[in-house]
Amino acid sequence: MRELADRGRALPKAIQERLGLSSITMTLDSYGHLLPGLGNALADALDAAYAGASLSAASAPLRVLTSG
Repeated sequence: MRELADRGRALPKAIQERLGLSSITMTLDSYGHLLPGLGNALADALDAAYAGASLSAASAPLRVLTSG
């Protein structure tokens, strides 16, 4: 398990399902220490997605809505 976590290939939900644990809480309580960079990786991905969404929204033309 540590090998997968070190390579960044083990996601908590996959670990839970593979080991048959009853909850994600139990999984993270037991194995969360093996995934120290998971929070940082998620934050980076969300930052990149937000920046991309902001850029495309800013460059998109405005549409005028008219009634009827």
